[in-house]
Amino acid sequence: MKRNAPTSQVPDLCPDLTEDEVEEEAFRLIFAFDEMITFGGYKVHITLNGIQGNLDMNSANENAFVESRMRQLEEAKRTARDNERRISEARRNHMMPTGFGGDGVSSSSFQSNQQQFGGTGFSGGGDAFNNSSASFRRSNVDRYGRRDPYADEDQDSSSSRSKTPSRRGLKLGKKKKKGKFDKFARQMAKEENIVLSTSKKKAQAGSSNDDVPAIPAADLGDIHLSVSESLKIRCERDGTCDFVEVKGTLVLTAHSAEGRSAQVQLNRGQNLKDFKLQPNPNVNRKAWSKQSVITPKNEQKLFPIGKGVPVLRWRMEKRNEEDTPYLPLSVTAWPEAGSKSTVVNVEYNLEREDMTLHNFVITIPLRTSETPEILEVDGTTRHNRREETLEWYVNVVDSSNASGSINFEIAQPDEDAFFPMQVSFQSKKPLIELAPGSITSNGKPLKCTSEAILRVASFDIGSEE
Repeated sequence: MKRNAPTSQVPDLCPDLTEDEVEEEAFRLIFAFDEMITFGGYKVHITLNGIQGNLDMNSANENAFVESRMRQLEEAKRTARDNERRISEARRNHMMPTGFGGDGVSSSSFQSNQQQFGGTGFSGGGDAFNNSSASFRRSNVDRYGRRDPYADEDQDSSSSRSKTPSRRGLKLGKKKKKGKFDKFARQMAKEENIVLSTSKKKAQAGSSNDDVPAIPAADLGDIHLSVSESLKIRCERDGTCDFVEVKGTLVLTAHSAEGRSAQVQLNRGQNLKDFKLQPNPNVNRKAWSKQSVITPKNEQKLFPIGKGVPVLRWRMEKRNEEDTPYLPLSVTAWPEAGSKSTVVNVEYNLEREDMTLHNFVITIPLRTSETPEILEVDGTTRHNRREETLEWYVNVVDSSNASGSINFEIAQPDEDAFFPMQVSFQSKKPLIELAPGSITSNGKPLKCTSEAILRVASFDIGSEE
């Protein structure tokens, strides 16, 4: 049976007749059908070769135009090269002498110019090159003895440009003054109790009274002690703690010659029995075990100046304890699923009221892009539609707001979809009870500064592990 034109065109464009191939060649198929069938369903008398030519979009007129355009470009390039060569010859004829004794430059002057280049060779050196460069300047008298009025002007302008080169770039506009905006911003910041950061120039000049003064080098003291702890916690949905791990490091930085041989007395707390402490191998073990003193073991290897050295590390791990002092706060979650939605209630309680937690965040997975309806919240929330999570923010958690909750409803009937929740915060109070005491060097007291930070490495609520 004779195939019609549309049917015969499909295998030509799609030999394998697979779904991916047809989808890839969809535009060409539609274009071929449009060439064969007019509006209303009438077939057009056209050969397959004609259809293929239309698909390839070959046009004799377009090819002729392209060829003509290329010829014009080549002709323009050839003309430009001829003009450039003609201009170069004219410049060379204008600068070279017209004869040896007639009108123009005399033969003696030509010989003197030739001597400036060092005779017939290039042995004239740098001075000859500098002197001969003047002979290539534009002459103020042309070959007919007429004075060129623009020669001196060009020489003056070129010499001035060479003497005073411009170092500034293009200016797009004049810098606008920001006095009104700064005044308005300071008024708004004062109303909202926001501290504005000052610019670098103001901080250096000290023109503003609100600028925060830079800490001088003397305030760093002889040594600086830095305590850094990381916390890992895994709890059940009802707040029961399954796993707690604390890792910490004490870093000592010397800022003076006396600080290199510092003897740091550390006061041990009651909970130190739960921690496993490991001093640095370069620390005197006897002084540490008997007196809890951090000091260099070898006088030839003192603490370096300006470089932090981890002098002490510790680790603590607790499992399956209902009441642990190393849990700063507890979090409980109460999801109540309905037929099409779930009402979720999450509550936190500060277990250590002597601690202040900063940047407290609970990230609740939703497993849906639907927007939750916040019924009640202590703090602020942020719905991340792309990640399908709800983030609950509380700036500071301390004894004044030791407990807080969030209550929301969302179109998600699965209670397990809201777990595991992630908790994060920071605190300036470490969990280990280890504080610096007397700090001396050869019996002389030293000035010491210290800081501490506690960060959450992981805090999971309702994890399956």
